[in-house]
Amino acid sequence: MVDYECHVVEILCKGSRGIIYLAVLVWMIWFNWTHHPNLKKTKWLIFTGIPISLLGFIISLYGESCHLPVFVKEVIGEIILSNIGIALILGCLISLVTEISRISRRHKQEAETDPLTGLYNRRAFVLEADRILKNARDGDGTPSVAILDIDNMKQINDSRGHQYGDEILKKVALVIKNSIRAWDVAVRYGGDEFAVLFPDKGPEKEVLKTRLANNLAGISGETENLNLTLSLGLGQFPVDGRNLDELLSIADARMYEEKKEKGYKD
Repeated sequence: MVDYECHVVEILCKGSRGIIYLAVLVWMIWFNWTHHPNLKKTKWLIFTGIPISLLGFIISLYGESCHLPVFVKEVIGEIILSNIGIALILGCLISLVTEISRISRRHKQEAETDPLTGLYNRRAFVLEADRILKNARDGDGTPSVAILDIDNMKQINDSRGHQYGDEILKKVALVIKNSIRAWDVAVRYGGDEFAVLFPDKGPEKEVLKTRLANNLAGISGETENLNLTLSLGLGQFPVDGRNLDELLSIADARMYEEKKEKGYKD
């Protein structure tokens, strides 16, 4: 009687476990089929792991009621087939999680990045600036904001075409990235205008201008010796403002003052 009860309990345990696994597998098939139709590796793992795992469960469960040899029931059914199937299914889960993570990172990057230059877009810049300036108002750091504008960009577009102008924008974006630190936040703010957020004090204006000029000179051969220059304005927290709009307004006004001194209108 005791042996019979033990068999019944074992059959119920294995049967319920099999139902749970089967439900998970059905969900995995549905999820993979509807959300990731191109994951061939994941499909291969699922459709290999499912039959192997189920075969192991069937042998093990059948062995409880029909008294199959221990080697068949435990070794072949439980240890070999079931574990191999479960290992393949776990591999499928790992593949799914990895792919979901990769897609999530790609979507996040696309949402934050300007497609032409690869710099941050305006939305991401504003969010990061608001966070840094909030910390600054709490006493953590003295950030600054720079506005940079390509001189005479309208004439470049008019004389050489907008496609050439786009190439110039990409090269200038790279120049800006190479002129600042890894933790500074560079953004294409609009048109041919760029902005940089320095989370701490940042460089002096003349130091930054020298870096930019040197890096611009380094790409002169790539721009058909076009004399590229940038006008620059800086706004420093808290003397020039305590929020992003105030700092950008000051930096923008100073940038246009410099542009006018050079004789440029745009």
